[in-house]
Amino acid sequence: MRDFSRATQKAHLGYIERWLLWQKESERVLNDRNVKSFILHLVDVRNCSHSYVNQAISALKLFHELVLGQGWQFEQIRHPKKITCLPKVLSKQEVAKLISALTDLKHRSLMVMLYSARLRAGEVVC
Repeated sequence: MRDFSRATQKAHLGYIERWLLWQKESERVLNDRNVKSFILHLVDVRNCSHSYVNQAISALKLFHELVLGQGWQFEQIRHPKKITCLPKVLSKQEVAKLISALTDLKHRSLMVMLYSARLRAGEVVC
């Protein structure tokens, strides 16, 4: 398969195998309805991540183009976008509770200094 790494080839074959196992024997046709229902199954029933679903779509597209020798005819099937999550921000009460929970004066002083300097966890760890 093109110039894909062994890991990518193995992943694509796994997605194709899962798609074939998911399909009923009589419905093993790569058509719009089957692909959409498989993608919905991955998202809704199996609760797969967006990257997993994107890889499955890419594997089905590659299978359709290389193995079946047909162009990808399912342009309306879009790759799901990754959900961006905002970072958690502690309230003033939570910060006060966190600092007051520290009993060692050195640790408490460090925590107050780090919080007041607005440093992130990645910036604190050396």
